[in-house]
Amino acid sequence: MTVSLGMIPGEIYFSLEVAKIARVSLDRVLTVYRTHKSRGGGVIAKELGIKPGSAEFHQLKHNAGSKKGKGPGKKHNNSHKKKGKH
Repeated sequence: MTVSLGMIPGEIYFSLEVAKIARVSLDRVLTVYRTHKSRGGGVIAKELGIKPGSAEFHQLKHNAGSKKGKGPGKKHNNSHKKKGKH
């Protein structure tokens, strides 16, 4: 059986991390994620009981946010890279 979530790998990873840290089901995380995706990972975490500034919040930020430095709803910005010949 194949299941399509319509999510990119980073979104799936973030959702799994939130489920693990918040100790809620992945189904619950996916429901909240789809509702609040445009508002960012902090809103999603808060909605699932992970309080901003808490140890759990910092763990989530470290685990999910440090993988490429971007959470859900964020666009990668390459403006820090130098243009020209390498």
